[in-house]
Amino acid sequence: MPQMTDLPLKYVDHAVTMAEVPLEISLTISISNCAFRCSGCHSKYLWEDMGRPLLSDLETLLDKYNGLITCVCLLGEGQNPPE
Repeated sequence: MPQMTDLPLKYVDHAVTMAEVPLEISLTISISNCAFRCSGCHSKYLWEDMGRPLLSDLETLLDKYNGLITCVCLLGEGQNPPE
């Protein structure tokens, strides 16, 4: 049986933002399947296992925003919580 960490990271949406990383213009990518379920989470929709595999689209996203972004910021966990 595959482990959760064996599954590909999936993303739900993306945006170009200037708030998440100081002094950077970020390509912010929302990663789904977050197992932490933090109290007060503002993105509960990321708890669900949904979206597209990130690695399939990452190069296309980077090419699309080439010259505009200065970093990539992943939001959400997409991994097993600590034991």
